[in-house]
Amino acid sequence: MIKSTHIIVFVVLIVCSLLTKGQNHKPSAPSSDSFYRLRSVTEQVISNRGNAVFCLIENLDIDKNVHQATLALIDIASSQAQVLLKKDGYLDHLSWSKSDRFVYFLEDSRTGKRLVRMGLREKKVVSLSPGNLDVLSYKISNIGRIAIVAREPQQRSTERLVFGGESLQPAQIWVSEISGLSKFEKIPFPENIDYIDWSPNGEQLVFSHRPSATPHDLAFNSDLSVLSVRTGKIRTLVERPGMDVNPSWSPDGQRIAFLSHDNHEDYLGSTYLCIVSAEGGVPVNISSKIHERIIPVATPFQQWNNSGSAIYFSVPDRLTRTLYKFDLSGNVLETFSAEQEVDFSFSFQAHGNKVTYLTSNPLEPWKIMVADSAFHQKRVLFKPNQNDFQQRYKDVHWRAPDGQELEGILFEPERYDGKKPHALLAYLHGGPSSGFGWAFSPQVNSPDLAQIEPFPPHIFVSAGYLVFMPNPRGSGGYGQEFMKANVGNSPETEVRDVLAGVGFLIKIGIADSNKIGIMGWSAGGEESGAAIKDTNLFKAAVLGAATVDAAAEFGTQRHPDLTLSYYKGAPWEVPELYMKMSTIFHANRIKTPTLIVHGVEDASVPVGQAKELYRALSCLHVPVQLVMYPGQNHNFSDPQFMKDVAERSLHWFLKWMAPN
Repeated sequence: MIKSTHIIVFVVLIVCSLLTKGQNHKPSAPSSDSFYRLRSVTEQVISNRGNAVFCLIENLDIDKNVHQATLALIDIASSQAQVLLKKDGYLDHLSWSKSDRFVYFLEDSRTGKRLVRMGLREKKVVSLSPGNLDVLSYKISNIGRIAIVAREPQQRSTERLVFGGESLQPAQIWVSEISGLSKFEKIPFPENIDYIDWSPNGEQLVFSHRPSATPHDLAFNSDLSVLSVRTGKIRTLVERPGMDVNPSWSPDGQRIAFLSHDNHEDYLGSTYLCIVSAEGGVPVNISSKIHERIIPVATPFQQWNNSGSAIYFSVPDRLTRTLYKFDLSGNVLETFSAEQEVDFSFSFQAHGNKVTYLTSNPLEPWKIMVADSAFHQKRVLFKPNQNDFQQRYKDVHWRAPDGQELEGILFEPERYDGKKPHALLAYLHGGPSSGFGWAFSPQVNSPDLAQIEPFPPHIFVSAGYLVFMPNPRGSGGYGQEFMKANVGNSPETEVRDVLAGVGFLIKIGIADSNKIGIMGWSAGGEESGAAIKDTNLFKAAVLGAATVDAAAEFGTQRHPDLTLSYYKGAPWEVPELYMKMSTIFHANRIKTPTLIVHGVEDASVPVGQAKELYRALSCLHVPVQLVMYPGQNHNFSDPQFMKDVAERSLHWFLKWMAPN
């Protein structure tokens, strides 16, 4: 049954509002239908022969209210695309067989995810993993063995009701001998398994593990071990404080690379690329001069070249990402970076000189590029959308009151001429250690749905607003010192930097001081709340999944490590700091009309935060509206709700501060 957005709002959503005086102007928002039809390439991998790319294209179907996934083959010589499979739902973890005759991927199943194989001649899909498992990842060895990391069904027990009980069901390894067609055997291990990789001869499996599936153990207690498939014996490879994850075996079998805190326990610490002998020993940090927090994701951050003499890894770098090449023979770092775009998901041909990767810029979702391994000859291989947005963007630089140089991105409407001050929306990113960059979804900066951004700047710019996206202190991509500059003073540090940026745009005649709005999601929502208590500059605000009471968040969120790290203690240890940094204790200073949007099932920032602020602003007779979306977690997954958040937010700004 197709749900109308209006029906969703009236019947299902819990909408609480107290609207006092406002403008009578009720302009209709421009259609966002074209934006929500955009497609994005989110995964790609080049074949061993280098003649084709296997890729995943994702989009939303708003009418059916579903995600859609398309698997395609792109011929490298002709750039022609052949659709292999299209379905509603999710697909991921793409790979080729060694012969290039088959492709593998994960797809939705009754129990979660299952591993399937498709023959490229007959296009027949065969399920490989046991039907009762939820497969998280897999790796195929050079000799055809398959290893999967999966969870068994949660047992019906009162233990599953324990708060944080997701850690009670650890992920484990299963191994099949012959291309997944023989029985998978479980490898018993007392801890939760995260990442795996085969040795080149297919006889050993390296894996990272931690005592439980909690983020705390990922950051503080993850180690590496090696399994001998023939004997079943497991030996410790790396065991030390902090995070050691995402192992990758070199093609010559001599070394294993992995991401690490390098023997430090620090939730906000830099993540380095380390290398250790496959036989064990003391790991070597090869990226010690690059002080960035690299977070492991499904797409490998490190990849070896064919001989194992060099390794590539990608690092956030201001508004973009830089690809580093570390030459083991001479211990030399080479860098490859792009201007005003973000490159990601590099796939190097196993036996050749080609590399394919994904690239995006502020006006184009992710597309596929092909180049030689030195990145001298590169071209667009596949572009999922025909039309780009006709908007403009540029980087902006300003200084904070203490002299710190800062930067951000300014989106401009197509017809904006810059001759007079214009209505501006400040959009604040989450994290707070993420950052805006030159990708189509500027806050995400890695391959994902084109519509994953909670407040897509393109929609607001199309309505006539300037959109300012600052990277204040606390953002990633600027080094460890910059990222930790807000510890003990967040969100106040970020707010000061943002206000300095907005003030700069007003001073140089770009922004109209009578038409400034602010919006943000997660930490960006928290900072937006802090901003409207500190100044009456903003004529309207939208707070998404925002923390307003840090002590209550500490007590109700599933894993409090992030809160403890930024506040440098628990509420009973530094109560004054928790009160100082929590907007709810200063709500009487807020005069700005505020829209609050939140997912009912949010485990990171529980929905009680939204209710607290709504109650306070209602009592204070501040124009406020609260919209709570059922079934949605911290990051929304329901396509119609995703669209509703963007359009509802736009209407809120149009109501209180329509553009010139």
